[in-house]
Amino acid sequence: MTRTQREARQGTGSAAAATRARLRIRFPEGVVLQGDFGAGEPLTAVFEFVTGALRDAGSCYELVLPSRKQLPVVGCVRAQAELLPSCLLNFRLVADAVAPQAAPGARRLPLLSDAMLQRARVDA
Repeated sequence: MTRTQREARQGTGSAAAATRARLRIRFPEGVVLQGDFGAGEPLTAVFEFVTGALRDAGSCYELVLPSRKQLPVVGCVRAQAELLPSCLLNFRLVADAVAPQAAPGARRLPLLSDAMLQRARVDA
């Protein structure tokens, strides 16, 4: 169902009327992390949520919008109309952050912490 169809069904008429955003972050290994955020929450809350779920909290990454633009770190969820009422973001490690001793393009998988992966198995 498209966003327009959902809004028509709910009678909201526009994404700006949404007060919550359900964000899904797709990781390279195929795992999807989901979180709910208030429309007025800063985007830094999204990045803090993702960083808290990572195996290596020091990883440099970016979140990519469906429009293939990088999600900015500053601003609020409501200002990013593409995020309301829900959005699937792609997680991408910054190329410079990949360990120099690893082969080019190699990534240490899984990226999510063991606790988060265990929780995903229980919730599934």
